[in-house]
Amino acid sequence: MNWGLASGLTVALALWTSQFLPLGAVPAFAFAWLLHWLLMIVAVKVVPQSLRRTAGPLTFNVGPSEFQWYRRLGVRAFDRGLDLIGWNWMIREARGYTGKRGALAGLAEETWRSELGHAWAFLTTCLIALPLWFSQSDVVTGLLVLTVPLHVYPMMLQRLLRWRIQQLQG
Repeated sequence: MNWGLASGLTVALALWTSQFLPLGAVPAFAFAWLLHWLLMIVAVKVVPQSLRRTAGPLTFNVGPSEFQWYRRLGVRAFDRGLDLIGWNWMIREARGYTGKRGALAGLAEETWRSELGHAWAFLTTCLIALPLWFSQSDVVTGLLVLTVPLHVYPMMLQRLLRWRIQQLQG
């Protein structure tokens, strides 16, 4: 499945199902929560196994000034929170990272794939939020509030991890 088709189908499905939501913040937030997880499941299928080193404004290599910004924005604290809930352990197991220096290139690729999946989900969320802006403000609020911890911070975390890998690889 390609990016455009997946985006179009996801946006259409989200816009269609949003019309049947009962009014109120709780159903809107639940819808937004489920939609974000659906986006990540689709992203796993959409992001190709073989990736180029650039995707629009995103690049594989991470600059040192980026690293400083991510630290200032609290990405390390976000990472510790993911450790506390067991998410990082689950992802480490799923990636099959051995902890050895020879596996760093593969781990860097996985961080790139994850970053692109989160970027796709972030952009698709924005595409869904735009037409709902005036008619379903509760849904839009839920979508945009959840975008930060579910997509923006994970993108920055993947870049921070890749920066650390780049430092180890020289």
